[in-house]
Amino acid sequence: YEINLKHSAAVDAADRAFLLRTAVKEMAARAGMLATFMGKPFNDQGGSGFHMHLSLADRDGHNAFDDAGGPDGLSPLAAAFTAGVIEHAPALMAVLAPTINAYKRIVPDSLAPTHANWGHDNRTAFVRLPKERGSRARIEVRAGDGSANAHLIAAALLLAGLDGIERGLEPPEAIVGDAYRADEAHAGSRLPADLGEALDG
Repeated sequence: YEINLKHSAAVDAADRAFLLRTAVKEMAARAGMLATFMGKPFNDQGGSGFHMHLSLADRDGHNAFDDAGGPDGLSPLAAAFTAGVIEHAPALMAVLAPTINAYKRIVPDSLAPTHANWGHDNRTAFVRLPKERGSRARIEVRAGDGSANAHLIAAALLLAGLDGIERGLEPPEAIVGDAYRADEAHAGSRLPADLGEALDG
């Protein structure tokens, strides 16, 4: 099942994500069941991800990622932010996927990314840029594990994006098609394969 929470400011959104998980676990316990957000509780079934959608607002409250005159309708700020997230992707994995089990999801054909890359509406990429523009322009980071801490994810991704903005980073070429089968020159750097490797990142 996919559960979407309405967007809001970072801390409020993280608070509500925590509340949702707590409520689901409590309701399951009252029914004599156990709810888990473990990344890969069953080897023969899909995993549990935590996809984080992010955008920034300017001083007037307008979406700072939107730019009707920019490439693909996105602002240079959006590009630099995306580049920062991709630049720090290997180290971010320790926060996005904080358990040993989480890395069972980071495999081809799992709808979880295996490389640090981005693509337009590409669900095999680390960063997906959905089609919506205007007030709904945003990026989606798809590597988060269901067990991850929403507050830490938000803080880490915002810091990585801010670093990209401050350094004026440019994102690599967008991945087109199936990122799992892209050649090494275009796939981007491989994400850590386990928690130990992520902690070393």
